[in-house]
Amino acid sequence: MVKQTTADIEVRLTSTLTAEQILLDTPNPAIDSISNRAAICFGNKDGRLQVYASSGTPTYTYIWSNAIATDVNTSLGAGRYTVTVTDARGCITSQSATIVQPLAIKADALLTPPSCYDLPTGTVKIVNIRNA
Repeated sequence: MVKQTTADIEVRLTSTLTAEQILLDTPNPAIDSISNRAAICFGNKDGRLQVYASSGTPTYTYIWSNAIATDVNTSLGAGRYTVTVTDARGCITSQSATIVQPLAIKADALLTPPSCYDLPTGTVKIVNIRNA
């Protein structure tokens, strides 16, 4: 989402009819928020970040610490990512966000071998399921 701002320009005429323009300061760009979707499973690279910028002078350019150059950064694994937003005047602001992931799941297995070769009498029992 991009919000546009406007600035007023005041023009004064002198007795010699030359114009002097006074430009009111336009604020630097601001990062309103970064939406964050965590990785679904341990080790997945399916996290997502999206930056929302405003103020400054549109249009904005974006560059993430992993070299993605859009406001949306996808296919992310767990970790910290920084986005730098630059407005049309070259003013810059940066902010970081972290993609998290669930803990790994570990379990132990109890094996019972088959009673005879080629007989389907063996078993595997999964026990002690836990987060690592």
